[in-house]
Amino acid sequence: MVSDAPAFRTTVVLAAVLAVLVLAPPSLACEEGAPAPAPALAPAPAPAPVMLCGDCESRCQARSTCEAYVAAAGCGNECDTSYTPECEPCKSRAMQSCTTGCNSYCLTNCQGSQCDNCATSCGGHCTQEAVNACRSRCTYSYYQVKSCKECQSDAARRCIYACNTQCKANCVVSG
Repeated sequence: MVSDAPAFRTTVVLAAVLAVLVLAPPSLACEEGAPAPAPALAPAPAPAPVMLCGDCESRCQARSTCEAYVAAAGCGNECDTSYTPECEPCKSRAMQSCTTGCNSYCLTNCQGSQCDNCATSCGGHCTQEAVNACRSRCTYSYYQVKSCKECQSDAARRCIYACNTQCKANCVVSG
């Protein structure tokens, strides 16, 4: 009787070798380059604040939203002032000069009770003279203020439009 033992042993040895190769850890199965471990997942970015589309208009219309933009628009300082910086100093100098001259004139040219009336009239006369002398420095310029206000209004309109466009591109419709 011929024994099947050597064939059986050969089969068992082959099965064992195959099992070692198939079931072995990657470092034993392939020395050259085991696959790199998968990278750790990055944390998810924080969700952007949700803005309802219906709130865009009121948010963009708020004065504080475009205040800095309008201030940086370069519209000038004429919006909030009706006098140039030279107005008050000019009137003060003109009053002082006129009053000194008027009082000197009264003292040298008046007689008796006329002197009191003359000195009193210097106040009204010099106030009018100061206004006339400084008119160009104190004139309220309707056109300067109008131009400045229009510049500010245009800047605010551009800012509100840009705000609305950006807001509506990123908002969520409620419902």
